[in-house]
Amino acid sequence: MRITNRTLRLAAWMLTSGAVALAQVGGDDAALDELRKRTPAGDNDNAIIDKWLADRFAVESFRTDLTAVREDASTTPAFQTALADRLNTFAKNRLADPNNAVDAVTRLVQALIDIDDVKTRESLLAALGHPHQAVRYLGAKGLHAVRDRIAAGTNPNELRDLLAALRTAAAAETNNTVLDRICRAMSVPNNDDARTALIDVLLSQNERYRRGAILADRTEIAVFEYLATANLDAAELTRAVQAAAVLLRLDVARYIAGQNGRFVADEQAVLQQRIATVEGWLEQVVRPPADRSGNLRQAIAGEQATLAETVQFELNKWIGTADSPGVLNAAPWNVPVAAP
Repeated sequence: MRITNRTLRLAAWMLTSGAVALAQVGGDDAALDELRKRTPAGDNDNAIIDKWLADRFAVESFRTDLTAVREDASTTPAFQTALADRLNTFAKNRLADPNNAVDAVTRLVQALIDIDDVKTRESLLAALGHPHQAVRYLGAKGLHAVRDRIAAGTNPNELRDLLAALRTAAAAETNNTVLDRICRAMSVPNNDDARTALIDVLLSQNERYRRGAILADRTEIAVFEYLATANLDAAELTRAVQAAAVLLRLDVARYIAGQNGRFVADEQAVLQQRIATVEGWLEQVVRPPADRSGNLRQAIAGEQATLAETVQFELNKWIGTADSPGVLNAAPWNVPVAAP
């Protein structure tokens, strides 16, 4: 079964909204109630927070309980800071244990997102290595939410380390919906590491498609939307154009094949959007003469009876044939003929 964006969001909602019934855990909250009204200090206070988190980890109301404690009018800012610290450590430990129930772990990661604190970035990064894709998706979502505050911080190494970890996660990710979220988290404006990492994702995705992966998703759309606003240097631009040429060829081939009833799920709509996005980006950066530029978007919207021939003809204007070089075969792009 194909895992779509909607399926993954539904899974995350079910796991975080209490769709799975669990036994309630009681307990005396007096110690925590007293602690949250003052400044925590030392191991004993940390132990009170840790015990409270452990008692409620598997409870269906974990997120709402945590929010109620954190946002109560009498809770001190110092306690909120300590709670974020302890939750980060607690979550890292729980995420490292494969025996924890997926629904409880997913609620835990959603709680990290609820807190919306850069102190939780280590546990959100740990979520990217979880075997369940809904947990990885939420980890990437949480990192996206705190990324700009990390970027605005005084320590540039924190952002550099975050992007390096996201890049590693992207290389290992097997689900396109999760990969899309990771790429969005990596899309830091005007950042050298982000540009390099996202172009690497394009090249890696092309290799997957060359090996026969048939499910088109929107990851590349997000990447090209980012590249359209990025200030690429000459080397980055050439790498990205070469990746775009190969992706266009692969997508056109799959689009033509799909006309014979071989589209999978919403693949046709995704391919149309992806081809339009990539071609629009190429027009923006290559700026070919009007009489030499391909127009795949118009061809796809044209007469269906001759669609295969028309679309291939427009593609060839970009990537060329042995008899007729395309716009992208020339320097500085130097795309090999037919973009193999």
